[in-house]
Amino acid sequence: MERQELQNRRAVNQIWNGAGRYDVQPEQAAFDEGGDPELYLNTVMGLARRDYDFARFQPMLHAFQQQPSTKRNRPAVRRWRRCGKHTPAVC
Repeated sequence: MERQELQNRRAVNQIWNGAGRYDVQPEQAAFDEGGDPELYLNTVMGLARRDYDFARFQPMLHAFQQQPSTKRNRPAVRRWRRCGKHTPAVC
């Protein structure tokens, strides 16, 4: 298994752990500059799915994804990847 696929699976597992459900198919996951999953943000996405109406958070996450990164305005999340609907390995 290649490194990116392994990291994608880790990110989806972090979201699943936060959600407390394994039937959740995340649209996107957070990764740092090195390509490692962001434990905090992925867990928060899972918790939001578990405890709140996640559709309310999606516009914010899409805004993070589209925000250009500069040295002055570097977001906490360096990279977002879109996830496939049927397999966490496509994240």
